Amino acid sequence: MKAFVTRLLVLIGLVGSSLAQGNESPTVKLPGSLVHGIFANGVDSFYGMPYAESPAGLNRLKRPVKRTKPLGDFDATTIPPACPQGHFEAVDSDELWRKRSLNADSTLAKWHAAHPVHTSEDCLTITVQRPAGTKAGDNLPVLFMLAGFSFVIGTPYRYNATSLIKFSAEIEQPFVLVTANYRTGPWGFLPGQQVMKNGSTNLGLRDQRMSIEWASDNIAAFGGDPDKITLWGHASGGVSVLDHLVINGGNATYNGRKLFRGAIMSSGSLLPAEHIDSKKCNKLYTKIVKAIGCERKKDTLQCLREIPYSDFERATSSIPGALSAEALRLVYVPRPDNDLIRYSPEVLLNDNMFAAVPMILGTQEDEGTIFTQKQTSVNGTKPLSQYLRTQYFGNATKRNMEDFLKKYHKKPFEGSPYRTGDDFESWAGQKRLSSVIGDVFFTLARRVAMEFIALSQPLLPIWGYHAAYDYRNGDSSVFGTAHGSFEAMIFGTDEYIASYTTKTARWYLINFVYHLDPNKKHTELVAWPKWTPDEPRMLIFNKSNNANMMDVQRKGNSKFMKDNIEKFRI
Repeated sequence: MKAFVTRLLVLIGLVGSSLAQGNESPTVKLPGSLVHGIFANGVDSFYGMPYAESPAGLNRLKRPVKRTKPLGDFDATTIPPACPQGHFEAVDSDELWRKRSLNADSTLAKWHAAHPVHTSEDCLTITVQRPAGTKAGDNLPVLFMLAGFSFVIGTPYRYNATSLIKFSAEIEQPFVLVTANYRTGPWGFLPGQQVMKNGSTNLGLRDQRMSIEWASDNIAAFGGDPDKITLWGHASGGVSVLDHLVINGGNATYNGRKLFRGAIMSSGSLLPAEHIDSKKCNKLYTKIVKAIGCERKKDTLQCLREIPYSDFERATSSIPGALSAEALRLVYVPRPDNDLIRYSPEVLLNDNMFAAVPMILGTQEDEGTIFTQKQTSVNGTKPLSQYLRTQYFGNATKRNMEDFLKKYHKKPFEGSPYRTGDDFESWAGQKRLSSVIGDVFFTLARRVAMEFIALSQPLLPIWGYHAAYDYRNGDSSVFGTAHGSFEAMIFGTDEYIASYTTKTARWYLINFVYHLDPNKKHTELVAWPKWTPDEPRMLIFNKSNNANMMDVQRKGNSKFMKDNIEKFRI
């Protein structure tokens, strides 16, 4: 059980690492400011520089305001607080499910309580890390990472980036890494008609966009090249990257230059969504307002701003969490708002209203497994159909969903974790559920996104990957190559340290950051083919010996999803 829980914690990104500190103190000059960073193990880090005014108190649930006041003599040597973390564990409404949950639940809850993330509403800060000795004028490419976990929790400081940054220097392709806090959960993605009327939609995305603009304005002082910024996001961070492609109808120009020139989306890309003032969204808003006691106020949104932080946190925690029985319910997500995002992202991709930059999109072989460890009553086609329509896809009819589910075999040998026969089926239907969840939110969504992009921009270079390096890999076998492990692998966490997969995946991604082509350097790597609708070839990351494959698994399922995409909006 201990190994099981440890593995799960690594996959969902809760295992951090300490930072060894050196004695040198790098400094960077910004307009009216001197920023003091910290040297540690060959890396210069500048933590927690504010890119916006505080969104706390009466600024809660308002658009970010760019900070214009100089930082002055600024201490950037310590990791700053994360933004408030949305709800994580199960809630009272999950009680019937929790009685049938795995024993790991209580262990996870205890671990989470024993390792709290330091948070603050005053959290809109940015961090820059670079190989030690980098200076203004070096003009290194920039990797801007958007962290994620279901748009509910998450912080860019889950992993120690030291080994990744040092690796880039060792292979003579050093880059600058930028990460930023942004608001998540109800602080960043509260939906509802009142929110839309107030212009306070998609605040988390607006935070991200402002932080990217800060990098465009200031990264040259740290040795980065503002014309060579690549966005990389994992999970909801990957969804965020795709959203930045379609924001403002694809206009990514800022102060006369492109905000980014490349995009990498890992284990998250296309997330079709209902409008921000849909019936479901208004119902959620009303539930929170009533839980707080603001329903009688003339301006309910202002009431949400005026209440104490603790009351707002308690009321929004009445919504099921990311690992509740309603796993991955995804109520707080970017949504069309007639402003920042005009239509659901798939519509904008199909209409060629996106920033056409070279991109990489990829998924894990078993994306759904960590989200399907407890729904024991979902044990047949009818309960599975009801589960999906109730928790996720309210636009789908019973017939729609059952036609889709007919494409998934009821026997476990075709379910996820894949290629494991009848193994790892804790209850009848678990592996089928894992396959469906992994497909609709990750694998098939990624393929549908690539099809829309390629059909709109036939000459645009795009690459796809399929990660399978944890197949039958000891304690992780129950999850397969699971959601969350790609990020852990890139950062060289635990068992991935010095692995073949980590080394080669880093090479490919850094090649892309430098050349917008993962094949440009390190000719000993397996050639990574471009993905096209006619030849949808991908790279498969294995534990050893990467290879090429055709992106055709469950092809009929993805066609159904694409043809009925409006039914899969959450």
